[in-house]
Amino acid sequence: MDAYRGLSVGNVIECEGGYIVVPAGNYTSAQAFDTKGKLLQEWKGSASHYVNFIDAVKSRKASALNAPVIEGHVSSSLSHLANLSLQLGHAEHAAQVSKALSSNAHLSQAFVEMQEHLRRNGIDLSKTPIQRGATLTLDPKTEKFSGEHAAAATRLSKHEYRAPFAVPEIA
Repeated sequence: MDAYRGLSVGNVIECEGGYIVVPAGNYTSAQAFDTKGKLLQEWKGSASHYVNFIDAVKSRKASALNAPVIEGHVSSSLSHLANLSLQLGHAEHAAQVSKALSSNAHLSQAFVEMQEHLRRNGIDLSKTPIQRGATLTLDPKTEKFSGEHAAAATRLSKHEYRAPFAVPEIA
């Protein structure tokens, strides 16, 4: 498979101002690029963020964290948003997905590469529908959804907590 943004396997997150590359299995480094491919920032680390978080919780010292809590919230939110999108999406045939993604060159190319990967692994997309995620619109400042799937995404993103573990609603 051809590399996409320098990766054959990993995560590429497309944003309005560029993209972020996170190599597969390597959550201790990442790179941010502008829309022209110019490297803006690079992050490198060696510690396990999971172990670090548990150790900090045990010690009750926020200063023991590798990064501020808000950084963990924002970065993990990307995965949660993808999961919400998938849950609110629906099954479609490859041709329908391809047509729906045709207005975005990056998504179209990623879908072509995914189809090739599935074909090489014996998945016949003419017989197997694909779960295409719903498009979600989120205001990054308020962390509130808007648009067609706002109510459903909000409902799925909240949990019923039991006392005394309830999370207060902050306006």
